[in-house]
Formats: sequence, structure tokens, C-alpha cells
Amino acid sequence: INDVKAYNKSGSTITESIDNTRIAVAEASDSKVRLVSTEVKHDKDLLYHLFNFAAYGMYMLISESIGMVLVRIKEKDVRTKINISSYSYLKKNMEIILGILISSILGVSVFAGYAALTGTASQEYGKILFYCLNLFITMLPGMSIGYFIGSISEEDNIINLIANSLILTMSFISGVFVSRDILSAGVLRFARFSPMYWYVEGNGVINDNPIGNILGS
Repeated sequence: INDVKAYNKSGSTITESIDNTRIAVAEASDSKVRLVSTEVKHDKDLLYHLFNFAAYGMYMLISESIGMVLVRIKEKDVRTKINISSYSYLKKNMEIILGILISSILGVSVFAGYAALTGTASQEYGKILFYCLNLFITMLPGMSIGYFIGSISEEDNIINLIANSLILTMSFISGVFVSRDILSAGVLRFARFSPMYWYVEGNGVINDNPIGNILGS
């Protein structure tokens, strides 16, 4: 239809425009197209971008929430009350770890659920479980970072500052906010020390391969 309109605007009659379009389509259909490979593609799917950004939000939520809770536990009055109670050292720490784990799982579920609902328009929605699995795996280093930040300072403002600086830096150099194609080789080598880098790498494997090959070699 667009070709017919184009021919018509150039001065041809409707009949001539239809005939010219028919000839053009016939010539185009004679072209030989050979599909080189169906295994690997290079464009990024909607789910890839959604889950990349989900990792940033998840890391921020986990790091700040864990850090701020640990700050409250380390307050002098709270620490004294715990120490004089019948709580054993082992029980106290086990419950802290369990609380961190449960809150982290809830945080991951929120971001995974949002990405899953928003990404329903994706043509590769069958890969959603792999993306969710990758997000849950990277939750573990996210918890570690949150615990580390909470052990550095006893002030909320300092925790916010450290969390923002550390996680934003990881996100930029790992390919969450900026495509790796425009990052230098030196930056990418440095980013390999970041768990976010390997999370994005995992998303790339999921995006680039058909479902049957994702867990392959």
C-alpha cells in the first residue's frame, strides 16, 4: 500500500501505481535469502533490559535495608538489652541471618514480579524463569554487600552514601545502565570483580541463546 501511494504521488495513475508495485514485489520475492544460524542472536530482548534494571533496584533495596537494620541492632541500648537477655549468641546471629534472607527473598520477588508483569509483551517470554533464577542467584552477593555496608558505619547517612556510590558504580561499569559495546576493555576487566558484571553476563547468555541451549556448555 505504501508503494502504491509513493508511485501515485510521483505522478502515476492508480492503475500504473498498482502495476509498478506488483512488478517491484515480484522482483523482491526472487531474492535469495540464506539463514546462517538460529542459535545466537545479537539484539537485546525486552526482558533482558527489564531484568538488568531490576538488579540495580534489588541491590539498592537489599543493601540499604540490611545496613539500616544492622545499625539499629548495634545501638548501645539495643545491644545491652540483647546481651543481658537469655538469647544465646548463636541464636541471635542465626535469627539475624534468617531475617536478612527472608527480607532479601521478598525484595527479589518484588522486582522479579514487576519485570515479569511488564515483560509480557516480549516474544521470548518463555525464558522468564531463567531470568528470575539469575536474579535470585545474584541476591546472595547482594546480601553480602548489604551486610558489609552495615558493618562499616553506624549512621544512616553514611550507609546511604556508601550504598549509592558502590552500587551505582557497579551498575555503570557492568553494563546495566550503559551498553558494554561502548565501555573500554580496561573498564570491563575491572568490572569482572563485581557480581553485577556476572549477573549481566548471565542475562546475555539467556538473551542470546534458545531455551534449549541456555543450560548447555
